[in-house]
Amino acid sequence: MKLFLSYSRHDEEIAHKLANFLNKYHNIWFDKQDILAGDDWSLKIKQGINHCDVLLFLVSPNSLGSTYCAYEVKAAIQQKKTVIPLMLENTLLPPHLAKLQWVFLEDFETGLCELLGALSNRPARAWLWQMLCLLEAIALVVALLI
Repeated sequence: MKLFLSYSRHDEEIAHKLANFLNKYHNIWFDKQDILAGDDWSLKIKQGINHCDVLLFLVSPNSLGSTYCAYEVKAAIQQKKTVIPLMLENTLLPPHLAKLQWVFLEDFETGLCELLGALSNRPARAWLWQMLCLLEAIALVVALLI
């Protein structure tokens, strides 16, 4: 599955952690790895959205106020792509996003399990899947602490 990660620069640290984790399971478009020096960044973003199956939108007050994030989400919706809002905190969503089922990432490990379950079309609450996700999430947190 091809994923596109949309986020505000203010949320770059969590976006980077998420992209690194998801790269183990999916092909993820992430500007920091897919736009190189000298590239036409606007064209690269359009191509990334055109070729993705799912747009993951890291929702925060910063991303909701970002012109670039608004463009990316709008383009994905117009192309009938699946958009999954990833809530970094409890934030009021605009109407076009409020109708979409979201994943809450305040508890990062639990949110990752739910997201991976949704992306793999497996029930997010299946105990085996949860255990595998939890072990991966713990390994990620430990790696970040070292």
